[in-house]
Amino acid sequence: MNPASQTLRAALLIPLFVACAETEVAAPPPIRAVKVITLDEANRPATRLVSGRLHPGKRSQLSFGVAGTVEEIWVSAGDRVAEAQPLARLDRAPFEDRLRVTRARLSAARRKLQEARSELDRREKLLAQGFASKTEVDSARVSLQVAESEASGAEADVETATRDLDRTQLTAPFSGVIASREIDAFAEVSGSQAIFGLQGENNLELQVLVPAQVLRFVHHGDSIGIEIPELDHAELRGSVVEVAAEAAEGGSFRVAIAFEPGELPARPGMTATATFELASGKGATGGFAIPLSAVATRESTMGDGPGSTIPIYVFDPAKSQVVLRRVEADAPRGDDIVVHGGGLEAGDQVVVAGVAFLHDGMPATVWAPPE
Repeated sequence: MNPASQTLRAALLIPLFVACAETEVAAPPPIRAVKVITLDEANRPATRLVSGRLHPGKRSQLSFGVAGTVEEIWVSAGDRVAEAQPLARLDRAPFEDRLRVTRARLSAARRKLQEARSELDRREKLLAQGFASKTEVDSARVSLQVAESEASGAEADVETATRDLDRTQLTAPFSGVIASREIDAFAEVSGSQAIFGLQGENNLELQVLVPAQVLRFVHHGDSIGIEIPELDHAELRGSVVEVAAEAAEGGSFRVAIAFEPGELPARPGMTATATFELASGKGATGGFAIPLSAVATRESTMGDGPGSTIPIYVFDPAKSQVVLRRVEADAPRGDDIVVHGGGLEAGDQVVVAGVAFLHDGMPATVWAPPE
């Protein structure tokens, strides 16, 4: 074969080699087999976990109830106080002066009242003897009514002045801890101005937001299990003391659960989880318990309360692919988490392994164990 023929043959073979190479690169990737669980009534939990924060069971903003000048303050933020313990005092002098004035007015009003009674009695006797007219008696009766009204008003003024004097000393309505101190000595304060914030120590409240589908299982006085993760997952029980009548933002309802921590060092602000006992079946929770491994954490962070959402993958057998769905989630319970919403229904196949390697719309097939 001459050199020209060899060159021509090589030129004709090059496109064939390129085509073969392109065919190898364009080969479709293997379809991933995914492990799934099929949702059914067995996945519906008999309890519902909802997380929230601890708040003081008793809390109050304390004020004097009268305006004045702060003379003394005996406690500071963080101090523990006993019931009826004095906390602060206003300058009493103006209130004592006012009380003296009102008492003097009351004494004068009572003397005037006695005189009016005597005058009416005298004129009624004169009328009976024919020495006074009915008009004079009526006039004396009106004067008595005026005197009675003035005496009654003076007595009310004395009661008010006495009460205001008592209010110049602020005392603790219950035992607890001074959470905040809002003023300093010699400050001028109004009657409604907050002086201290007081929190009770002997009881706490766990406040949680409960989804609407769970609310019908919650009643005032129900005994509720509580777990405090920050205290080595300490467990105790509390009682429902408040159920909101209106939904908060997100459609959930605020529920307050009161409990006594006892020897536990539980403090306001800590996170805790409430366990609500529910009837079993679809009408109970509208949710399903799935493994935590089904959560596609690469797509977003985990939710931690009612209304928060997490991503999961559901296998679509009609299209032979996985579909990303966002569903509402409760607090994790062990290796599981309860999810609801997002169109989940009994019969859906949720991917429970390898979710970090999936993406929305990815072709897939259901993994089957080898026989």
